[in-house]
Amino acid sequence: MKHSNKIILAHWLTILLFILLFLTNSCREWAEKGSDWRAVWLNLHAWLGIGVLLLSCIRLISRLTTSKITSVYNSKFMHTLHAIMQVVFYILLFIVPICGYLRFSSRGHMLTLAGQSVPSLIEKSDWLHALGKLGHGEIMQGVVLTVIGIHIFAALYHQFIKKDNIMARICR
Repeated sequence: MKHSNKIILAHWLTILLFILLFLTNSCREWAEKGSDWRAVWLNLHAWLGIGVLLLSCIRLISRLTTSKITSVYNSKFMHTLHAIMQVVFYILLFIVPICGYLRFSSRGHMLTLAGQSVPSLIEKSDWLHALGKLGHGEIMQGVVLTVIGIHIFAALYHQFIKKDNIMARICR
């Protein structure tokens, strides 16, 4: 049984956004500090992060309101591990963008859209910046990449070793 079309679309859009987030972050790091290009890449990265947060809200609502598909796991341990990994993904999909916003806005940065500044919801704050950096820094980047790697490995394991055709559930 396949996932709903909403879940499938949200899954692949999330992947696209994550690829764009890693690319914009790399471009930001390559740009000279204080340059206009660095600000452009940072601003684009922030908007993509907001996109992930909004898409994650849609994903969660859809997931909670759509009937569950049958598990491919016979083992209670594997079923539990799968459920834990889903919870970890959803936690990361919310925590990372929120912490990114805290890190961005707590330094006094303002988002711009079509040349217009969008006011920040928070004041400049060192402790909010530290909190944001904890959930949106190099360590968290490693955590996110590790979880994504585990997810890809599990999908490939199912597809090519177990041959249970699980990837057909998330592909159109």
